[in-house]
Amino acid sequence: MAELDEWKTKEEAAQLLQVGVKTVERYAKADKIRREYRRIPGRRPLPVYNPEDIEKIRQENVPLTPAEPQPTQALARKLDPA
Repeated sequence: MAELDEWKTKEEAAQLLQVGVKTVERYAKADKIRREYRRIPGRRPLPVYNPEDIEKIRQENVPLTPAEPQPTQALARKLDPA
């Protein structure tokens, strides 16, 4: 069970992947991320996610970058009155 101490919580996985916690749940349901349960005395078992699977998905995903703003026709005419 000591190895589960290294596994990430749902919130940590979501932050690392830059997605919502619901998406992390979907990844686990689709078997893209392995999920186990860390036992905590006096509490419900805590779902934790495999950090190797998280890193694999991070490397597969293309980082989001904002698109270059394109001038509209009205703005283009205003900038170039010719």
